[in-house]
Amino acid sequence: MTKKIRTGPVLSAIALAASAASAAQFSDVRHIVVIYQENWSFDGLLGKFPGADNLDSASAMSKTQLDSTGTPYTHLPFNDSAHFGAQLVLADGPWDMTQYLNADSLTEDLVHRYYQEQWQINGGLNNRFAAGSDAKGLSMSYVDATNLPLGVLGSQGVVMDHFFHSAFGGSFLNHIWMVSAQTPKWPAGPLPASKITTFDVMGNRTNDGYITPDSFAVNTVQPMTWPYYPGTPDSLRLPPLNMTTIGDRLDSANIPWAWYSGGWDSALAGDGNSPNIQFQYHHQAFNFFQKFADTSSAYRKARLKDETSFFTDLSSGHLPSVVWIKPEGEQNEHPGYAMLVNGQNHVKALVDSLKAHPSVWDSTVLIITYDEHGGRWDHVAPPVIDKWGPGLRVPGILLSPLARSGIVDKRQYETVSILSFIEHRYGLRPLSARDSLADPFTGAFDFPIATGIKPTGPRGHEMSLRNVAPGEISIHRADASGPAEFEVRDLRGRLVGRQAVDAGQADARIQVGASGLVVIRAVGSAESIKTFVQ
Repeated sequence: MTKKIRTGPVLSAIALAASAASAAQFSDVRHIVVIYQENWSFDGLLGKFPGADNLDSASAMSKTQLDSTGTPYTHLPFNDSAHFGAQLVLADGPWDMTQYLNADSLTEDLVHRYYQEQWQINGGLNNRFAAGSDAKGLSMSYVDATNLPLGVLGSQGVVMDHFFHSAFGGSFLNHIWMVSAQTPKWPAGPLPASKITTFDVMGNRTNDGYITPDSFAVNTVQPMTWPYYPGTPDSLRLPPLNMTTIGDRLDSANIPWAWYSGGWDSALAGDGNSPNIQFQYHHQAFNFFQKFADTSSAYRKARLKDETSFFTDLSSGHLPSVVWIKPEGEQNEHPGYAMLVNGQNHVKALVDSLKAHPSVWDSTVLIITYDEHGGRWDHVAPPVIDKWGPGLRVPGILLSPLARSGIVDKRQYETVSILSFIEHRYGLRPLSARDSLADPFTGAFDFPIATGIKPTGPRGHEMSLRNVAPGEISIHRADASGPAEFEVRDLRGRLVGRQAVDAGQADARIQVGASGLVVIRAVGSAESIKTFVQ
């Protein structure tokens, strides 16, 4: 489901973009760029965005916050008078921070950890944010970014208003999920006992560490490999991980990629803590993996680069096919140490640089999103998938000359939908059950998104996807020399559609009695196509 946004002066530009996008094919995507910002919920920034599932849609139950006894507050507790200059008296519910400060003002940070976010969500009621936050009522504040750079960019592309961060909690875990679609288990060896989370017989946390009782690393931890926060003892750093990453999948397919990080060269030189950089070591996802443990390797240097190299590679025509951009702390919008508008202006500068190179931009899909909610409330209950998440909604914007524009896309996405999109584009195997099931932004494009498995033996039907509409799939076969039968099954293997075609009939329209991820197979052949049905 999608909803159109914006009319008036931008209509003709949107119409022209829509015309170009309608003629596009999935194979036209030659660059995928991800800009990964920090720590805001969807309602925290886009809670007033027109056409979105915004604050106007929030129920009284989710708006009303409860104290630790389950009683609604008369006034929200507040403890950030140092930044606001006064002890604010706030009604129970969401409130506009810019009534008291400008949008670029610093505030205190807000707790955003694995167990705390689950407690705050409270089974989807989303009504324990103030009680569960060290920042108390600040967790219910928002900034209307509709007319800030983020909202303006959103109005030009696709705003995804049901985009959830994949893992409960904070930046470390969600960055690991961004590249591996799974939670890391502490490798073999002694665990730092002081960092293991413990509970009493009533289920209350007695030690709030970064390791779960079953040895998974879920909260902020430093990598074993340099750069890490200076002075962190070896015993408290996470040993290199051996899980498969999206980088491994891309390498196996000879698809060039890179992670560009603001302040990377300074951090390597030991200057990451400079006040004008504020480098965040636990945001460097690939640096946690064994493949990057050799800091002198040419492979590492080609993959993990300073953000300044993004501009150099773009200008020289050497931008890799898949790119992540991780701005430095000063520019990542993280409450507590980064200014919001400054960070959004930096994102706009990155977008403008891509648009200034049409030979790249014309084939680029750009995704702008945030690693997690940053401890701020959102009114939409996240879907229940597994023990790791997803967490709350975060802003998600997709921009591309190949995509639809000026719409709000209401399909369910999550962080690992980015991995799913990469995997579908390049025919890569999923990394886990989560990315295999994640929708690869099918609502953002007029063309169908699918991956195909071709038979290794004699030539098959050479199937291709023509169109996917609600309840119907259209396919084409290049070899129509004989009769054929096609079947569609859901992920449980249940038959949800079947269509037979005669010799000479190249096209088939299959009625499908299911929604979500399905697999189309040619009966008697190993050939298949995976796609999503509305």
